[in-house]
Amino acid sequence: MDTILLWSAWIVTVILLLIFINRKNLLQAILSFLFMQVPSWLFGALVVEGGLI
Repeated sequence: MDTILLWSAWIVTVILLLIFINRKNLLQAILSFLFMQVPSWLFGALVVEGGLI
């Protein structure tokens, strides 16, 4: 169930990026999205590996 939720969030995000962002600004939008996602992934992994959850 968690995998389905994660995949659906990624798919919805990609679809919304393609619909609402202009083609010339798409690279900038993807870069800003990943700029915010990477720290979240890293801190999430640290918390889980550290046994804090």
